[in-house]
Formats: sequence, C-alpha cells, structure tokens
Amino acid sequence: MRQKLRDLADVRAGYPFRGRVVHEHEGDLAVVQMKDIDEVAGLTPDGCLRINSRSVNPDRHLLRRGDVLIQSRGQKFPAAVVDRPIFGIAALGLYVIRPMATATSEYLAWFLNLPRTRAALRGIARGTHIPFLSASDLREIEVPLPPLETQRRIAEIDQLRRRERLLADRLRELSDQLIDEATWRAASIATRAI
Repeated sequence: MRQKLRDLADVRAGYPFRGRVVHEHEGDLAVVQMKDIDEVAGLTPDGCLRINSRSVNPDRHLLRRGDVLIQSRGQKFPAAVVDRPIFGIAALGLYVIRPMATATSEYLAWFLNLPRTRAALRGIARGTHIPFLSASDLREIEVPLPPLETQRRIAEIDQLRRRERLLADRLRELSDQLIDEATWRAASIATRAI
C-alpha cells in the first residue's frame, strides 16, 4: 500500500526567525540548522547555535524525539531523526515531519534518504540555483507503507549500514594517520643518517 506523506505525518516549516540568529553562550534553546544534518551521521546537535528561549516563543515549535527533519533547500535534501531528547527548534530551511501511528520515524527518514526518493524530490523542487522544496509538494510524496514490524526491520538495517559507513570512515582516518606517521619517521631517520 502507498500513502501520501500528508496522510502519515504532520509536515511543517521550521521557526521563522526575523533576521539572523546570533549564538548566545548562555542560551538554553538549540537552533537546529541545515548544517546540523549529516547524510551518514544523521542529526548532529552538538554544534547547534544556542539562543535564549525567552527571546522567542518556541512552544509549538519545540522538537520532539521521533521528529524527522529534512532540508528544504539544496540538491540533496537529507533527512534525519531526532533520536535523543533536545530542547530545541528547527530553523527555517528545515521541515519538521511528525509521524502518526502508522509510520515510524526511522522508516520515513530511510525512505526520504533513498536515492530514488531524493531524485523525485529534486524533480519537484523549484528554482535552478538553489532548488527549494515546498511543504505542499513534500506532503504529496507517495510513501510505500509496509506493516510496522517490516518498517522497524528496514530501519534497523539502514541504521547498521550507516554505522558501518561511519566506522569505515574512522578506520580510513586512523589508517591514514598511521601511514603518515610511519612514513614521516622513515623519512626523518633517513635524513639524519645522511
């Protein structure tokens, strides 16, 4: 069975700030921006800007665990699940997708990150320089909807694949460091012997 995203989730835009968001060291509210979503790692909230929650009215915009965030501008439209508690809001430039009971967050994020889904999103995005995906167009995307247990298994496989990619990247980094250090030492020893 296929259903439109609008029938599976509430889709809304991020918080509409009036002007530039300025980081406050003592801020208690995280502002999740497009740069805080990584294609492999997902949501990386540690680098989020912080503001004082009294300076905005965040109540109806507060993120919840299980929300799916997707970039609304660019070429890739990566999606990520809010997988841990965070006192924060999404900035404009992100859509917040809050699934209903028939779809899991992880499954929707997996579906939105599929190359074929991203190609479809690029196809309906507007603009040429920096394509923009409208909320109304996003709501009309058709999502294949298997039973919840199948959704969970698909999401688990996707999670394992992303973890493997992160570990492979880290292994490559460490290997490069080891080889660089070993070759530097070899070159240093050889020049001292001359």
